[in-house]
Amino acid sequence: IVLSGSVAELPRALLDQLQQVRTEIAESLDQADERRQANILAIAESLASMEAVAAATALSALLKDEPEVAVDVVKQIPKRQRGELLSNLPPEDSRALFLQIQEPIY
Repeated sequence: IVLSGSVAELPRALLDQLQQVRTEIAESLDQADERRQANILAIAESLASMEAVAAATALSALLKDEPEVAVDVVKQIPKRQRGELLSNLPPEDSRALFLQIQEPIY
């Protein structure tokens, strides 16, 4: 559909439909964000409950497949367990995650 002219020229019904679509998209995005956050928390809890070596193996695989998710997961793990987990990762994985989870210092 190609629209020309101003939005004011669009029929009211079409404007209402556009607003409804915007609302549905926003709700859908919110739901997707909520599901993503719930999945991240579930993964973090699972990794935190595992032995450090096994958790590091799983996290290393996640880091290769979905690095952004891995970073978000690590941020949800308590600091003490996070340190143990990072120390059991291959050095390149540990470094990559460590640099990404640090808060800016300023």
